[in-house]
Amino acid sequence: MSVDPILGPRGFLYLARSRRAGGLSLGINLFGEGKRCNFDCAYCEVVEGKAGSLFSAWGLEEDLEAFAASASSGALRGEPLRDISIAGDGEPTLSPLLGEAIEAIAAAKTRHPQVFGQTAFVLITNSTGLAVPEVAELLEAAVRVHALEVWAKLDAGSKSWFRSIDRSPIDFTTLLSGLEAFAQRTPVIIQSMFCALAEGPDAGPSPPPAKELDNWIDTLIGLLERGARVGGIQLYTQARPAPLGITAPLDDAWLTAFAHRVRSELHRSGHAIPLRVYGSRSELDIESLAP
Repeated sequence: MSVDPILGPRGFLYLARSRRAGGLSLGINLFGEGKRCNFDCAYCEVVEGKAGSLFSAWGLEEDLEAFAASASSGALRGEPLRDISIAGDGEPTLSPLLGEAIEAIAAAKTRHPQVFGQTAFVLITNSTGLAVPEVAELLEAAVRVHALEVWAKLDAGSKSWFRSIDRSPIDFTTLLSGLEAFAQRTPVIIQSMFCALAEGPDAGPSPPPAKELDNWIDTLIGLLERGARVGGIQLYTQARPAPLGITAPLDDAWLTAFAHRVRSELHRSGHAIPLRVYGSRSELDIESLAP
């Protein structure tokens, strides 16, 4: 994913060429004042200490209007905008202004159908907010009313790997319970990062251990067996260097082999769910690649 300079007078927008969006993605950053997250992922690309304007809904409206005017004047050079994505420098469900941001984006999509009308509307979350009742209710309403897509993170299938890769004090069992309960009511896209990780000071990055891959598959199938509504699964690896320097992208062959295994296990358990796989540069056509 390549990121273009911040857009708009308030700086709450950024334009990215996204593997998962399949082209241009308009990112919404709810934390212009600096990173805010309850994860400390080993692979995180957000640089600490970067600060800008304090987020506001009216400032986001200004930025969206400025972007719409620029896009209408040909700034995108005819390339379609694939999605509007609430992500940015932190976990968006931690923002008390998330609801206002969702409404501002939905209103902009209505006002400017020629720019935003055909774009998907996406929230990228680490899933922790799904266990918070008021956040879950807010997102469920946005899915119903504004066709919001919730992309929910599931990087691990065990507490130990969760601590290694996502490095969060959040209780992993609580996270899974919140994700499961939310997905039983509202469809989600499961997004899972797989990358090489150095687990010791003298070790180089290596792929996830086999037992952790087994745990992840078992956890995913367990969610499905208990009624989670999963509309798709995204397996992806690191695209850019991370500041910590303890991770590395997995190669296409590894990702392809794992994707074939995941699909096989899903079919064996009676679940036919769309599976998309993203290498460090682009989406992989796993149908044409041998497992």
